[in-house]
Amino acid sequence: MEQNRPGPANPADPAGKAAAAARGGVVRVNVGKRDGDGGAVPIAERLLQRRLPGGRYLTKSKLTEGGMGIINVVHDQDLERILAMKIMPPSLLHKPELVTEFVTEARVTSQLQHPNIIPIHDIGIDQGSASPFYTMKLVEGESLLHIIDRLDADDPAYVQKYDMYALLSVFRKICDAIAYAHSRGVIHRDIKPENIMVGQFGEAILLDWGLAKVVRRQPRGEEPESKPPAALQEDLLDSSRTAAHGLVKGTLAYLSPEQAKADIRNVDRQTDVFLLGATLYHIVTRHAPYGDFEPAVALKKAEKAEYRHPRDWPAAADLPESLTELTLKAMAPDKKDRFASVALLIHDLDNHLAGRKVSTCRSYKPGEYLIRAGEIGSETYVVISGQVEISKTMEGTRIVLATPGEGAIIGELAGITQDVRTADVIAKEETEVLIISHSLLMQELRKLPPWMERIVTTLAERLTRLNSVVHPFMIGNCALPVLTQLYYVFCFLNEKPMGKTKVSVKLEGLVHEVSLNLGITSDRVQKILQVMLNTPLCTLDEFGRFKIIDMSSFREFLDYFGERQKRAAGVQLQTTGQKELLNATFDEIIVRLDRT
Repeated sequence: MEQNRPGPANPADPAGKAAAAARGGVVRVNVGKRDGDGGAVPIAERLLQRRLPGGRYLTKSKLTEGGMGIINVVHDQDLERILAMKIMPPSLLHKPELVTEFVTEARVTSQLQHPNIIPIHDIGIDQGSASPFYTMKLVEGESLLHIIDRLDADDPAYVQKYDMYALLSVFRKICDAIAYAHSRGVIHRDIKPENIMVGQFGEAILLDWGLAKVVRRQPRGEEPESKPPAALQEDLLDSSRTAAHGLVKGTLAYLSPEQAKADIRNVDRQTDVFLLGATLYHIVTRHAPYGDFEPAVALKKAEKAEYRHPRDWPAAADLPESLTELTLKAMAPDKKDRFASVALLIHDLDNHLAGRKVSTCRSYKPGEYLIRAGEIGSETYVVISGQVEISKTMEGTRIVLATPGEGAIIGELAGITQDVRTADVIAKEETEVLIISHSLLMQELRKLPPWMERIVTTLAERLTRLNSVVHPFMIGNCALPVLTQLYYVFCFLNEKPMGKTKVSVKLEGLVHEVSLNLGITSDRVQKILQVMLNTPLCTLDEFGRFKIIDMSSFREFLDYFGERQKRAAGVQLQTTGQKELLNATFDEIIVRLDRT
């Protein structure tokens, strides 16, 4: 359908008066009072006094319709472009405060030049209906509310396109728009998914500035804001309908406590922070904070910010801790507990999106358990400061496996697999750690290609199984296996396995060979060989090469060492008849080896 707007209406009725004004007549319209004083608001009146050219816009189709306006797709014949036109329904023209609100929306929006705020091109009076209108850029897309509803219905196309990261990216752009508006001294007061348009190419536009209000006071601690444009300082923008009628302004399902109480003086930038939090709440839970209640009940709950905890909703059961905290902080009932500005909200949101803020920090005193063996794992720990001790108990003996410090990552396998912990982790000193939840780990893994996520989880499962069967030489005393392996190396190198040794081996190469054969770390082998160099059994030659002095004596020592370990384990053995002096020497060596 294409049509030119018809000519003037009858001047005897309200619509006719407006049309007459458009032709040049003078009509006085009482459009209410502004907040804080009794001055009349003249801007809508001045608008109605303007003569506007007719026939510029051709209506092509209706885009949508709401209580405060009809949005049509129109053809701008002067500039040869397609625009959206919002026109006020003629049935509302007898309410001056609504005419004021309509004009407010156009004027405020036109002077907020930001990529995420829709640009306004023109404002005027429709000659056919005598209704105010304004034109704006036509954004093809759908509301964020519609997207959330389709996700809640598990629509495959939407589930594939809008994962949590995509939704938060849209939300992040709207936060930018509000931060910019605040820098210009303007608050929105009606942020909600329905007022957010998401374009097919990733655009995010915040609509409906009809409740916008200029705030002149600058909160302490914020950077000085740019001065609002002169046009935004006029009487129109001080929310006359709130002052004149004492009504709650905003959308009931998302109201901040100060809006619900009609506490006009306390409606400020932090009110928009709350509304952003309520929008985020709807994104992550698929429900508006008070959308499931009757109006009277919803209003009472909004006054105290009594909403269901986000994680109580099935859609948000695995919501990362950092995103949960961000939502709750933005929606704090008391403004002193909220983000002081949108910039601070953006800071935390960016940290979450970048994976920097994974959760809250946690502190442990010396001796406190971070992890207990046998528990089911659900968190991974990053040591920020201090030191911890990782230990395992085998056959009643506690074996220390490692003592990692700052920067170490602990419990990552069970954190991924949610399997049983296989070791204890205790703070050795005052220790602070960062907690990474299982849900956040999996959320970040899902950003990778599916095959990469599967590789990581499969490796974690396999390593967890291997970790439950720890190499006995790694957690117990491995001196006897090391020395036995040492003996075998020299047996291979010597022509005769008994008597005096003629062969020596470079210490570094010997350590590497033994550690490789046994599958243990080279530092453990190094410590054992250093003990043996301080005994009559081994030495370094003049070239610094390791040497077993006498293979027969070394073999006797190994036999005695093995028998002693068997006796310690309760095995009854016959006396071997070694000389007591030799036994005493061997015992002394073994005691020193036990300390390694």
